Amino acid sequence: MRNVTIKGLLAHKLRLALTSLAIVLGVTFISGSFVLTDTLHSLFDGLVGNVYHKIDFEVRGVAQFPTSDAASAVRNPLPETLLGTVRGVPGVEGAFGEVSGYAQFVSHQGTPITNGGSPTLGLDFDTDQQISELRLIQGKPPTGPDDVVMDAGTANKYHFAVGQKVQVLSAVAAPRTFTISGIARFGNVNNLAGVTFAAWALPTAQSELGDVGQLDDINVVTMPGADKAEVQAAIARVLPKGTEVVTGQTVVNEQESSINQALSFFGSVWYYPNAKGTYNNLTTASISPTSYNLAYNVLKYQVGLDWGIGKSPVFIDLGWMGDNWSNKTNAPINRSYNGPFAGLGFRILYP
Repeated sequence: MRNVTIKGLLAHKLRLALTSLAIVLGVTFISGSFVLTDTLHSLFDGLVGNVYHKIDFEVRGVAQFPTSDAASAVRNPLPETLLGTVRGVPGVEGAFGEVSGYAQFVSHQGTPITNGGSPTLGLDFDTDQQISELRLIQGKPPTGPDDVVMDAGTANKYHFAVGQKVQVLSAVAAPRTFTISGIARFGNVNNLAGVTFAAWALPTAQSELGDVGQLDDINVVTMPGADKAEVQAAIARVLPKGTEVVTGQTVVNEQESSINQALSFFGSVWYYPNAKGTYNNLTTASISPTSYNLAYNVLKYQVGLDWGIGKSPVFIDLGWMGDNWSNKTNAPINRSYNGPFAGLGFRILYP
């Protein structure tokens, strides 16, 4: 049987070569997709982990609706007065309120700055560099109502510097011009995978983002040596109805799960060694109709990105695909195609 198999393979060297090529290309596309997926996931996961690895607990509103994607759940804001209550719990070393929302810089030419569809964020600047992942590389933190910190990616690309004026667009406030007090990185990167951010002192951020008197969440750090389970239970006892306290690791897990659900890559390849069909040429007054029996070697491939839209079953596909039809007969037809593709999809089986 082994000899018969080898003889059969050697008798069809072209088919063997093309089949081998298809396997290699398929493994290459799929491996490349997995490598790219892992790279992006590692980037996001690392950034999320860096944000919360110093945070012991997060106080937040409970999800308004049941959802499998806790990171994207709709939650009620917290009253700012709750911040003092949490700080007074025994075992709490520090508690820091956060707000975030839409904010978009305007370039020197007067056009809104975008980064390939990535979010444009506004948030408060936490001055405690022990906890904050916004790392100042130039200038100083925002202190007054006219100060803003810009992400280093935007500053470098659009030629902004400390001390210059920049206009910021907001969804809830009129456009305002601020002075750039500092330029910051997100951890060790100039921006968060293309995300731009404008960071203000907390009162200014609340005003610009429509959160006056409110917080999105409260990050909590416990004292060294404190029993974290007891501190979490003590915090839970002082929280009003509709709020909860979860561990920083819980938040990390939720964010990573949300990223994995939303972003995936795919790659596939098909090889048909003997695709058969017929072809009839056009009939004209001077040319007799001719019929050809066709046989093709067909190689098809595609590789792309699948991006889920929020919590809906709808997704977007973007990528590159191609095929090559090599005629095995004397019929005058060979064809190939390659190029980008885009499409909308709908998941039928959706949790």
